[in-house]
Amino acid sequence: MTVLIIHGWLSTPNMHFFPWLKKELEARGMNVIAPQMPNPALPKRAEWLATLDEAVRAVGDPAQTILVGHSLGTLTILHYLNEIYRGPAFPNAVLCSSFCRPFTLPPLRDLPDVPGDHQQFARMREKILSLPEMILNDWFTTPIDFTRVRENVRAITCIHSTDDPIVPYEEGAWVAKQLRSDLITEQRGHFIEFRVTGRMTLPSALSAITG
Repeated sequence: MTVLIIHGWLSTPNMHFFPWLKKELEARGMNVIAPQMPNPALPKRAEWLATLDEAVRAVGDPAQTILVGHSLGTLTILHYLNEIYRGPAFPNAVLCSSFCRPFTLPPLRDLPDVPGDHQQFARMREKILSLPEMILNDWFTTPIDFTRVRENVRAITCIHSTDDPIVPYEEGAWVAKQLRSDLITEQRGHFIEFRVTGRMTLPSALSAITG
């Protein structure tokens, strides 16, 4: 089994819970591919979809490939399954902090367990608000046909935090409802760390992949 991990905006495959997840999956004998998505500071939908499509084609066996996305990576996966992919159904997809429609940033909550992250999140939100309108709109111009998405993947799990300061919990719950998928609720913010340690974990994602 191969697992494709698609990171999000302002991210890389070496950040957040991705290195830990990759290590855990490889220890279980799985092949893990985490491509670097192009220009993560100014992500263009066409470029990200092309990169995901290239990764899927390189694997060569979608029926033995699990898709994992975080934040903008989840929207990339949804657009890919909706617009581009035609083939045997993927066995599983895990969507962490997912969304697929424009939303208003939620109130910034305190994060007492990680001192300093409140300010980091504030800066991140400022960057989101400063993104060119053309870049933002491009991700939302094509509506998601959730029926088509479900035809292309047999099982889907959404994971979202009630205290996510970037993507409101209501957005992830709405995506899960449209997909008729399982929804795992956490209280772990946006599942990111601003100091890259490689120690961040997300056991619920691992369980959703390995069963």
